[in-house]
Amino acid sequence: GLAVPPLLGVSWHRRGPLVSGAIATGELKATSLAAWLRETGDNKEDMLRRCGALTREMHDFHVWHADLQLLNILVTEEGPYLIDFDNARMLTRLKTRHRVRNLLRLRRSFEKHNLAPAFFEAFCDGYGIESFPKGLDALYAARGRFSTWMARSS
Repeated sequence: GLAVPPLLGVSWHRRGPLVSGAIATGELKATSLAAWLRETGDNKEDMLRRCGALTREMHDFHVWHADLQLLNILVTEEGPYLIDFDNARMLTRLKTRHRVRNLLRLRRSFEKHNLAPAFFEAFCDGYGIESFPKGLDALYAARGRFSTWMARSS
């Protein structure tokens, strides 16, 4: 029931103790949320709220996305889709800290793409969260500043 590309097939390969897999999905006529926000001129807040609601739906299914970022949220004419579940985990219970860590990582993606804080706020409005625990918020802000500093140093 989650908005993801249609599944075409799955393959598992075992080589000794190692297992690898591949998944094939149908093509979507879509653009990443990052590109869509740069290219479109109208009704960005509505789409961001829809993206937030979709992310909340994913979390309500107890799915933790290992790489939640703007490039892994696609926008189509029908609405948003989530992709790249390579290292995602389906948990018996998705704790608040898992949800918040996903959202703070996504906030960093908004920052890296130099998008206005109001865009992330609209996303959070759709998700249904008003604030983050201060400790985690401060930790992720510090990690973001350190990451930016490291990128400039190299």
